Amino acid sequence: MTTSPKNVGIPQPVAGPSRLPIPLPRSPVERDASDISCWGRLTDGSLVLVRPLRDGERVPVLEVFADMSPRSRYLRFLTPMKELSPAMVERLTTLDGRDRVAWGAFSEGRCIGVVRYVQLVDRPGTADVAFEVVDRMHRRGVGRLLLGVLASAAEANGITAFTLTVHPENSGSLGLTRALSARFRFVDGLYEGELPVAAVLGDGRVRQQLDGVGLRHHIAFAPWVAVDRAA
Repeated sequence: MTTSPKNVGIPQPVAGPSRLPIPLPRSPVERDASDISCWGRLTDGSLVLVRPLRDGERVPVLEVFADMSPRSRYLRFLTPMKELSPAMVERLTTLDGRDRVAWGAFSEGRCIGVVRYVQLVDRPGTADVAFEVVDRMHRRGVGRLLLGVLASAAEANGITAFTLTVHPENSGSLGLTRALSARFRFVDGLYEGELPVAAVLGDGRVRQQLDGVGLRHHIAFAPWVAVDRAA
């Protein structure tokens, strides 16, 4: 579906109740992105790590792009792409934790999906959303999980609606977002839609994936961390 370092210090799944231990954030001086690393549940019950991406963090974005098929890249970026240009990488990794936010899902130490929003300058409270999931993880609930995570972060930042642009042949993204109450209109060969944040958070399957591991309640504490872009 279209629209890392080793997990040092990340809580591991434990036997027993479905709610897993999640670290609370330390002081702002001490915090980094690993503080909000949590487990999200897929539709088959398996767990993946989810965390916010840091400003300038390129590796997860490049990993997902590398593991997408040419077809998936075309449907996501609306044009054939063999690689991401430096300018595109810069745009996708420029984050501030409020108006530009991105989260990633990780499995076996590698990023398998990224979701991001950018708040619209001329429409406060509305943000453009996009997500991409590697082909081998399609139809396992990664996209729904990531949209739920992003909606929780958006809600904490005062975002009430997502806008999105979807290729008409992207049946996976259209099906998922329509199931979450997105409404589309066909404009210049593409579907332009709007998705209420409250509708995402009110979806029963999203709640199950988020609340089953106590994730939603901690997303608002996700820190924004800058990294050295020259590194």
